[in-house]
Amino acid sequence: MILVVDKPFVGQGFNMPAPGTLIDAKDDVAEYLIGIGVAHAYETKVTPLPDIKKNDPLSASSRPAHRVTKKTRRRSKKSVKKS
Repeated sequence: MILVVDKPFVGQGFNMPAPGTLIDAKDDVAEYLIGIGVAHAYETKVTPLPDIKKNDPLSASSRPAHRVTKKTRRRSKKSVKKS
């Protein structure tokens, strides 16, 4: 279980982790650390992607992809020799 340290502590295999540090602890150790109030569970929030309509002109998928053009070197008129 991933925990976020609230208060520095010593023990359970850890030596004074700074507040805000993420630690990976076994479930029984995690429950103990949460119980004594030195850490809390780390949770992530996943937001779903917005619905994109296929024919929507403003959607990113309907815009043409940006193509990188190959730059060519132009010759100046001075460098061209006349025969």
